This record gives sequence, structure tokens and C-alpha cells, in this order.
Amino acid sequence: MARPDRGERLRRLRQWYNNAPLRTKFSFVFCSITFVVTICMSLALVLLYATQQRDDFANAVEAEALTFSQIIQAHPLNGSEAATLSLLRNLSSQVTTHDLNVSVCLVETMENFGLKFKSATALPALAEVDHQEVASCSGGTFSQWDAGSYEVGRLVSRGETMAVAYLGIEADAAVLLDRVLALALLLLFAVLATVALASLVAYRMQGAILRPLGALQRVSNSILASADYDQRVAVEGDDEIGALVETYNKMLSTIAQRRKERDKALATLDRLANFDGLTHLPNRNASLRTLNDAVAAARRNAGEVAAMYIDLDNFKLVNDSLGHEAGDALLLEAAGRLNKTLGDQGVLGRLGGDEFLIIAAAPDGQLSDDRLGELASKCIAALAKPFTLSGHVVSTRASIGIARFPQHADDGDVLLKMADGAMYKAKEDGRDTYRFFDEKINKRNQRRHMIATDLRIALRERQMQVAYQPIVQVDNHQIVGAEALLRWHHPQFRMIGPAEFVPVAESAGLINQLGIWVIEQVCILLKRLQSGAMPFLANDQYFRIAVNLSAVQFRQDDLFETIENIMLEHGVSPSRLRFEVTESIFMDELNRASSVIARLRKIGCGVSIDDFGTGYSSLSYLSKLPVDTLKIDRSFVNELSSYYSSLHEQAQPSVSGLNQPDPRQAQAIALAILSLAKNLGMHVVAEGVEHLDQLRFLKEHGCDSVQGYLFGKPMPERDFIDFISRKK
Repeated sequence: MARPDRGERLRRLRQWYNNAPLRTKFSFVFCSITFVVTICMSLALVLLYATQQRDDFANAVEAEALTFSQIIQAHPLNGSEAATLSLLRNLSSQVTTHDLNVSVCLVETMENFGLKFKSATALPALAEVDHQEVASCSGGTFSQWDAGSYEVGRLVSRGETMAVAYLGIEADAAVLLDRVLALALLLLFAVLATVALASLVAYRMQGAILRPLGALQRVSNSILASADYDQRVAVEGDDEIGALVETYNKMLSTIAQRRKERDKALATLDRLANFDGLTHLPNRNASLRTLNDAVAAARRNAGEVAAMYIDLDNFKLVNDSLGHEAGDALLLEAAGRLNKTLGDQGVLGRLGGDEFLIIAAAPDGQLSDDRLGELASKCIAALAKPFTLSGHVVSTRASIGIARFPQHADDGDVLLKMADGAMYKAKEDGRDTYRFFDEKINKRNQRRHMIATDLRIALRERQMQVAYQPIVQVDNHQIVGAEALLRWHHPQFRMIGPAEFVPVAESAGLINQLGIWVIEQVCILLKRLQSGAMPFLANDQYFRIAVNLSAVQFRQDDLFETIENIMLEHGVSPSRLRFEVTESIFMDELNRASSVIARLRKIGCGVSIDDFGTGYSSLSYLSKLPVDTLKIDRSFVNELSSYYSSLHEQAQPSVSGLNQPDPRQAQAIALAILSLAKNLGMHVVAEGVEHLDQLRFLKEHGCDSVQGYLFGKPMPERDFIDFISRKK
């Protein structure tokens, strides 16, 4: 196996270091630095010691050389071998450094000495000098010195003769080596002791650093596991680690505070998303979710669930007459009464506006009609008690629709729709009552859905038609106008009356489009009558066509501008139009309606209250609205036909024991309306006149105009033009 190269070894070392724990990294770095520093210091000491030894050797040699020079000067050489040997012995006796082996070779280079040594054997006496071998001298020249020797040259003066003495002193290698080894061992022990001490210091320093870091890690892991940000790490000092821990604790405090704020915001959002802000009841979303959960539980356990859809009657009237604060107080009080009445029999929620929902569940049992009917009756009775709002005593009623799972629907959404349909059936049946959902209501809802779908197609494909019923003056039977009535020729169901499709159009948001289309058609007809078909109407200042306006249309901010623009576009005088409104605007859009009606009257349009006496009539509202005409409802006119025949007859009890409608009551109401209108300076129109005795009664008591089958049925535009032409 090939050994990794240097780059690979460095890469592996770097990888090991990066993956090593902090404690290992700290020890490795600290000990490495300590080791390198200690080795460098040891090498420096060895070099310093060796240099000192070298200097000591050099000083010793210099001293010996000086001594040798003095001896040589004191013992002149005569050229004899005996004198030379004597000199060498004296030199040897003067050696004071016992750690040196001395070898001396004198080389006479001047001719006056005449002393030459042919070989080392010529100097046997030198063997006595510290028992060391004599350096080799051959031919009077110095031939070789050992690597460990030192060479010193001294200039010796004898008169004018110069001589050079070479002295070689070789250090004792063994002694020097022993000293160096001893020093090296001592330094090695110092290195090991230093590393051990460094490791101990590193361990203690690691503890001081890693203990807070370990605490940080433990707290972090604990927070990660428990999500408890109220934990803190103990601060052990004021150093950088302590500052880090303090910053970490502050961060935890900030996070804990932010989490509390977030939880509070989430709770607020949850409350806003699932609870009504006024009554604090579950809102529509939460109620529907609860209903679906109850249905799911009942489906698993073969149980039953009932949805009771509650709508407060006349709430809009209270809201408009007494203000929104009174309306809110009414809703709050109504919610409290319903909760108290309900008890633990179900869950109450507010769907919006004046609508509430009760969810009654029997997960493993049955809900009887009697039990649900009793609960609905208690709720109606609780809401029937007078409310005291801002010093005013107010009465309201409730209509309740009831649907059950699994009899009427398979899920909560459909069950709520079925209960809503039953509630509208209760309203149609006179309000202040409850109705259970049945198949008739289901068929009715399906037909309403079909009408809402086909109504859009009818508008696009021009299936709608405007019919005109003449309005004649009572005293001379002259035509003074007509009422525009909308008709729908359905391709499948043929004729669908406005009483059926107008409420659907209002709930489906199509009534504004329908209303604008009718006004446009009327303006087109008036333009034709004035210019081409019947130019004589141009001088008839009393001829007007009445157009019905829905209370929903008054919710449009631009209703007046839209009507005015249509009249300007077709060049129709505002005095040719009369707009009929019902008494429902008293409850729904009084302030807005008053403003629009006043602006219409200001530009010359007529305004009348349709079906007067059948709704929530109020003389105070009548005095506030700038209307100029009252229309007596056909329900009162129908009873006038029996007026004369009943003058001399006693009222006979019916088979059922209940009195039949008394024509005298209808006559009294009609007389009251006629008297009221005359006193207020208003024009009176009676609709539904079909018999001469009705006409006779109305004429005798001052009715201005009438409309009904006695003078003409609603007819298409072409037939109406022909009818006017014949009458004129």
C-alpha cells in the first residue's frame, strides 16, 4: 500500500483538527506551542553552552600559548636535539589545563635553526606529554590535525629572527560529550516537565472556558427539547466568557418576551378568527366547524345533530331608529338570553348580523321534534320580552328554522343551508315562530337556486319584458300614467312572477342590474311617446310612469346619479317618472333613502309609498320622507267589494268558529289612509280595483287615481301604446 504524500497527510491532519472536539483542539494547540517554545529554548541553551565551552577552550589555549612563548624565550635553542627535548619537557610541565591532550610540533622554517624532524619517531620524548599520540610532523611542516583540535599561532621574536610556533591542542571528546549529553538529558527532562505543566495549565484553562460553554450547550439542548425559554445560564465571571453568557441570557429573555407577545397575538388572532367581537360567541367559521365535528361524531356513533337557525325580526328598525350602539346592546342582551335559555342543551354561536345558530347534539341518541320544538319555543319566548335600550323599551321577535342530521343533510354545510331555508319559511308564515325543514322547503330552495342561475341568463338573452298597467283618474277616467311591471318569460317554466324572482334577484345581487334595465326601458318608451308615437302627451303634464325601486337599490351610493344619467341620456324629463318604494326602507335604509328621495323630488320626479298599510307603517317616518303619493294596497281594496252588501247584514260566524275578515275593517283602514293623505297634501292611488262598487267607494271618499283590471291589465309596450291611442 502506497504511503500518502505530504499534501494528503496535511489534508487528513486538517480534517482531523476540524472534526476534533474543542477540548482536544485547545490541548493540541496549547501543548504544541509549549513544546515548540521549549525545544527552541533548549536548543538555544545547548548552543549557548557549546559556545561558552569553545570560548573557555580558546582562552585556555591562549594562556598556554603565552606560557609556551615565555618559556621558549627563556630557553634559547642551540640547534641540538637535547635542548629541544628539554624545552618540550618544560613546556609540558607548564600545562595547567588537565582536560587537554597537548601535541606540539615545532617547525623551524628559518635556516639559522637548522633543526628538522623527519618523522614522528624523532620525538620519542613527546610520548610523555599526557600520554597522547604526537601529531604527525613530516618534512618540517605540519601535515594533519584532528577535526576536534584547535590551532594557535604565536609570533616569537629572537632578535631579528622570526619563528612561528604552531600549537595544536585537541579537546577531550569524551569529557565534552558527557557534558553535552548531561545537559541534553537535563533539558529533555525540562521539556517533559514543561509539557506536563502546560497540559495541566491547559486542562485548568479548558475548564474555565469549556464549563460555561458546556452549560450553554446543555441549556440550548434543554430549550430545544422543551421549548422553555425561561431557563438561564449561570454567569461565573466578568470576562469575555461571562459577557458571552450574559448576552446569551439576554437573548433568551428577548426570545421569551417575543414568544409571549407572539402567543398573545396568536390568541388575539384566534379570538378574532373564531369568536364574535361583540357577543364573544363562536363566529360563523367556528360554529360551522363545531357543527361539522358534531355531525362527524354523530355519524360514527349513529347519533343525531340539529341546527337551529335564529334570525331576529325588526333588528334593522332598532338599529336605524336608535343607533348602532342600541343595536349592539340588543344583540348582546339577546345573546345572553339565548345562552341562559339554552343551558347545557347545545352550543350557541353568532353567524353575523342578527343571526344566531344553536347546535344541539345527541351523539349516541335521538333528538325528537317535541324536544327541539320546546327549545325553539323557549328561545322565542325569551326574545319576545321587551328590551330596555338607552331608556327606550324595544320589542323584537325571532324566526327559527330547524334542520336535523341525518334526516335532512349529510354534512354540516348542507345542514346549515337547510336550517336557513326553514327559517325563511318561518318568516313567510308570519315570523315569531319556528319551522322544521321538509321536502317542500328543499324543493323551494332548489327552485330559488335555479331561478338565480337562470336569471343571469335571462338578463343576457333578453328574456325579461316590461309590462304597463294603466293608472286612470277617478273622476273622469282619463289615463294619467302607468306602472311599469317586470315580467319574465322563462323558456321552461313560461311566466315567472316578480313576487318569486325579485327576492331571488335581491339575494343574488342582481336587483341593481334589473332595476337599471327597467328604468332604461321606461325612458325609451317615454321618448317614443313624446316624439313619435303619441306627440300629444308632450302637453300632458300629469302623465307619469311609475317604476318600483327595491330597498336593496338604496344601498348603492350612486343610485341617484345613475337614474339622472339615464334620463339625460334619453332626453326624458324627470317629471315623467314616479318612483315607488315600499315601507321596508323604513327599516333598512332610512337615512340613505331619505337623501335619495329628496334629490329625486328636487329635480321633479314623483315618489310614492307602495302597498301602504301592509308593512311597518309609521307616521313619523311618513312625515320625514319627502313623498307625494300613497298607494293603498290591493288587500284593502279587495274587501271594499263587500262593503255595500254588508251594511244591512249581521256578521255570521264561520264553520270553524273564527270570524271571517270584516269588510268594515278594510273600509275603516282605507278611509284612514285617504284622510291621512289628504291632510298631508298627498296624492292617493288605489291598486287592485276590479269592481264598480270598489271604484264607487273610492270616488265617494276622495281617492285621486286607481289602477286595476277594471280599466286594464298589465300589457306589453305595443299593446299599451294602442290602448292609450284608443283612450285619447
